[in-house]
Amino acid sequence: MIAGLITLVWRSGWPDLIVGLGIAFMNADAAKAIWDAARKERASVDV
Repeated sequence: MIAGLITLVWRSGWPDLIVGLGIAFMNADAAKAIWDAARKERASVDV
């Protein structure tokens, strides 16, 4: 919300872009953690 307010004042899209990239990074990091946990779980299952 702060980025939106800054965008209203400065008429620039950069704050929104920076926040969007931060959210994308956090989601990618969480997805990698899930992927690694699933890989470990799958490797530990006896086939």
